[in-house]
Amino acid sequence: MQTPVHLDPQHNVTELGYVGIGVSDLDTWRTYATGVARMEARDGPGDGFQLRLDTWHHRIDVRRDPSDDVRYIGWRVRDQDALEGMAQRLDAAGVPFRRGSEEDCEERRVLGLLKLADPGAIATEIFFAPEIGDHRPFHPGRPLHGRFLTGEHGLGHCFLSQPDPDAAFAFYKLLGMRGGVEYKFDVPDGPQKRPIFMHCNRRQHTVSFGRGYEGKKRINHLMFEYTNL
Repeated sequence: MQTPVHLDPQHNVTELGYVGIGVSDLDTWRTYATGVARMEARDGPGDGFQLRLDTWHHRIDVRRDPSDDVRYIGWRVRDQDALEGMAQRLDAAGVPFRRGSEEDCEERRVLGLLKLADPGAIATEIFFAPEIGDHRPFHPGRPLHGRFLTGEHGLGHCFLSQPDPDAAFAFYKLLGMRGGVEYKFDVPDGPQKRPIFMHCNRRQHTVSFGRGYEGKKRINHLMFEYTNL
């Protein structure tokens, strides 16, 4: 019998912190991000750019990649002690991971980082202490009446394609999230859909997936929210 893993709530993930995406058309994405979504673009490492939604150095890293899909997802923990606690938790559960190098942390603009993969083979990162530039005001790409709702709510939420929703549920529960199936419904000529919603802060949910949602892309959508559109 497998020994239950102790989940100290102080070590749980607290938010969806950042994502990396690959896009085939950088120019169109930059126009959309700044001219429509009203994010602030800044130069980033490699062939691409980075997007600010608040005073974080960046929330979205965009690179040229023909996949047009998510490249990685970053989940924040409270501090270094929480990161060490999460490392012990993953080790006890038999989940393979590696510690991010100094170069990895510098690229992500964080002080500490664990790198692993979720059951859907989506590159997953757990980090603490993102670089926050309160000295540099956020400048939206076009006038914005309100602001992006981030802070304690995190970046937003993501809906992922998970071939095995049960394994995904167990994985994200191990990270400290809570939730489950909230409803089910039938669709014409398709499998019954049973979306699973999981949360780690005041957002209704932060990650979701479910039976009947397996797609060609690893991500179905990324939601970000405005206080006043």
